[in-house]
Amino acid sequence: MNTSDTQPRAISFWPIFCIAAMFLWLAPLYWKHVELSKEMPIKSYENSELYQYVYPMFHYAYGRVREAELPLWNPRQLCGAPLYTDPRVGLFQPLNAPFLFLSTERAMAVHPFLCLFFMGLGCALLALSFGSGYAPAFLAGIVYAFCGASASAMSQPSLADALAWAPFCFLGLRVYLMTWKWRYACLSGVTGGLFILSGAASIIAAMLLLLIPMALLGLLLPEQGERPPSFSRAVAGLAAAALFSLGLSAVQWLPAIWWIAGLEQPWDFLWRLDLDTQAPSGLRAMALQLIMCQSGALPRMGYVGIITLFFLLAACFHWPQRRNVVILFVCLAGCAGLYLSGASILPSVYPREAMLFPMSLCAALLAAIGADRLTVRPQDPRVPTAWLPGLAMLFLAGLLFWISADQARGYIIVFLCILFPMLLVRHRWFLTFCAAALAIFLFFDLTIANVNAYRHPFSDAPGCYQRYSSAIQEAVDLSAGGRVLLSPGPLDTGMPGNLGMLSPLMAVGGAHLPLTQEQAVWWERLGQSSAASFQATASNVLPEAEMPNLLNYMAARVIMATSEGPLYTGEWRGQGPRLHLTHAPGNIRIFLNESAMPRAYWVPAWRAGYTSAAAADLLGDVNFNRDYECLLDSAPNSFSNASTAGPLPSRNQAACAIEEISPEKIILRVDAPTAGVAVLLDSYAPGWRATLDGQPAEILRANGLFRGVACPEGTHEIVMAYRPRVLYAGAGVAALAILALALSFPLHRWMP
Repeated sequence: MNTSDTQPRAISFWPIFCIAAMFLWLAPLYWKHVELSKEMPIKSYENSELYQYVYPMFHYAYGRVREAELPLWNPRQLCGAPLYTDPRVGLFQPLNAPFLFLSTERAMAVHPFLCLFFMGLGCALLALSFGSGYAPAFLAGIVYAFCGASASAMSQPSLADALAWAPFCFLGLRVYLMTWKWRYACLSGVTGGLFILSGAASIIAAMLLLLIPMALLGLLLPEQGERPPSFSRAVAGLAAAALFSLGLSAVQWLPAIWWIAGLEQPWDFLWRLDLDTQAPSGLRAMALQLIMCQSGALPRMGYVGIITLFFLLAACFHWPQRRNVVILFVCLAGCAGLYLSGASILPSVYPREAMLFPMSLCAALLAAIGADRLTVRPQDPRVPTAWLPGLAMLFLAGLLFWISADQARGYIIVFLCILFPMLLVRHRWFLTFCAAALAIFLFFDLTIANVNAYRHPFSDAPGCYQRYSSAIQEAVDLSAGGRVLLSPGPLDTGMPGNLGMLSPLMAVGGAHLPLTQEQAVWWERLGQSSAASFQATASNVLPEAEMPNLLNYMAARVIMATSEGPLYTGEWRGQGPRLHLTHAPGNIRIFLNESAMPRAYWVPAWRAGYTSAAAADLLGDVNFNRDYECLLDSAPNSFSNASTAGPLPSRNQAACAIEEISPEKIILRVDAPTAGVAVLLDSYAPGWRATLDGQPAEILRANGLFRGVACPEGTHEIVMAYRPRVLYAGAGVAALAILALALSFPLHRWMP
């Protein structure tokens, strides 16, 4: 075997520059045609998350970053919730930079351009590392960046980020396995860290199923070429790459794991994969998707282009690359087997659709090897080396022509019209031209096939969110510092579940947000069937809720309901807060809940030892005397309970008001006639710190979900600040990793 055929060719700058320029041109062309269809329904479930979660969350989070603030806490939804711990936001992901400089709707268009560019260029460079030529490498980038699997994920920032960095992660590892140079181990660690910073855990896990076997195989059975200096140093390089990856991304994954561990359904949230796509249901459906090139309502995840199938067959005849071909086909078959087996092998909460992403990467690399097989000139002109794969492809063309639809038959005819000259004229430049022509033809095939016939915020935001602007402002004024409960229809973009991130109102619930174990208890009593249903859709309190009076303890002073919302009538099936209709502009009604508690208040007494469930059961009872006591998870230190000391003053006899407020800091001013507890109806969460008159004070879990600080008689200032130690721990680990990385680069001068 000629070892030169299995090693990467010398790479020139200008061909790489041309490939990059082509993807820079093709990416926006592809996105515009796929995402901005001329016939789009007004409302659809398929892309509702773009309107309900992605746009509001990124608008709020990166809007605060533009104001030089680190958005650690989101006070606008769920009575307050951590924000930086949600890995989908990707605050430390460099590819999310467009959200810092552009309006949110424009950034949601530019971000896919950027990711598609990196996906195509990264896969092309990875194909070059397998020894492919420039035109075949360009074709590989076309397959990976514009196939159905990528099209289904490109509008979800975290998923697109993961797919953009995945080929670079493989490239860094592969270059290290071929050179065994320390600097390439460091480079692999950097790309791995950027890959993890995408926050798409399901795609990261799926790609690791390829990355880890590739690393082990390269370590135990290295390719012909430069051998590792020693087994221990080779292992040290791989370990360093893994540690650098984890260290650089610790600023995100360490707080995320700390937060996810306390959720009601942590695994469901961790593996969550929201795709606007048609995924094959079985083997027959997967086979059909491979040859179904007609566009539909949603991209088909299994479609990689008709032409790609011919190159997959041609790859089997590339004898010098047989090692890589076997590895890639085994990985492709393994991922396909995991996908088809579903829950019988994979965890039940893991989305099997994630397996289609490494499958598309394997298919792209095999297509590059197959195209390279057709473009390699024989050393002896009398040996027709291209005819054997050519005859095999002709047989496949006849089979596909017989079983395919008319449009696919047209593609097959075009392919054959280019294939025959390639078999006859074995000139280097002519073969390169034909391979590039096939890549461009494949691009148009994938562009036509992957049309998404549903709306995108780029086409109608922010106008779609301003439909009820006057009603929203009225609700803000009526809330008087309290919160607003939204009761919209499930697909109403004028009032999305996360409207609080787009307007100055403070919302009780949210959309596509995970619940902690304590929050899940409350929302089940407010009408949500489970935490999973809350996480999948916008939160809604139902008229038949078991304990609607819990809204009073969430400071829900105003309710906004559309005609499609469940609370449009303002009536409960059982006993609930009395709602007074104040305004009905158009199809929206605004109710005032005068029984809602103020956001901050003081009580003289408490009951200790109440879990969230026990507190919800007692608070939901109309006989609970909320003017005199609250429920705590544990008794405050150094304070005696006033409930045992005779007559009690009412909460109305004390002053407890919010003096200063920002997302991560709240100052309360309390003037109490006796010792008691100042209650703030904002979500309790680890990471909040309190001081009482400048001295550290304990924050107690009050009324099951909220925060309380015990204070003595008199006038006091309570300051609550959100300073989670886990963030500093993650930032410290990342800083150490950056320092170690910087110090390790000089090692390549003396380390083999």
